[in-house]
Amino acid sequence: MAITHEILEEYTGLRTVTVPDPENEGATKEVQDGVATVLVKYISDDPAIEYTKEFLIVSTDGVYDKDKTETAIKDYETTVALRIADGDIT
Repeated sequence: MAITHEILEEYTGLRTVTVPDPENEGATKEVQDGVATVLVKYISDDPAIEYTKEFLIVSTDGVYDKDKTETAIKDYETTVALRIADGDIT
């Protein structure tokens, strides 16, 4: 089983999310929300599985560290493979 990944967004500290609109019952609106994560899609070739996860960014001295975050995301591929093998991710 080979696992690869795709980072689905550039980290900015904000993400647009859809929330209920309190002024219009049944309607929704989009707002900016502060986050410390990036969305990552992990892809397994056998079995064919895609798994999307919010991955916590890595900071160095309180500042986002892109290189360390990307290394941690890559390292997590092993965990995804084990979770697929155990049936935790289907």
